[in-house]
Amino acid sequence: MTRLGILAIRFYQSHLRQFHNRQCIYTPSCSHYGIMALQKYGFLNGCRFTYLRIRRCNGALFKGGEDYP
Repeated sequence: MTRLGILAIRFYQSHLRQFHNRQCIYTPSCSHYGIMALQKYGFLNGCRFTYLRIRRCNGALFKGGEDYP
């Protein structure tokens, strides 16, 4: 399942990112964070951490910066 999640993120990076003109406020980007989280924590926790990261990125309360899993 972890590999499938990583493949889905890679597909987004190569094919779908061009339709999404927002830029991530964090380093590494949210998609790279997702890959690192999946590799480090496995599928379920990696998806949870990635979801929470995307929510932080889209919210106006946070100013960005470095954020690693």
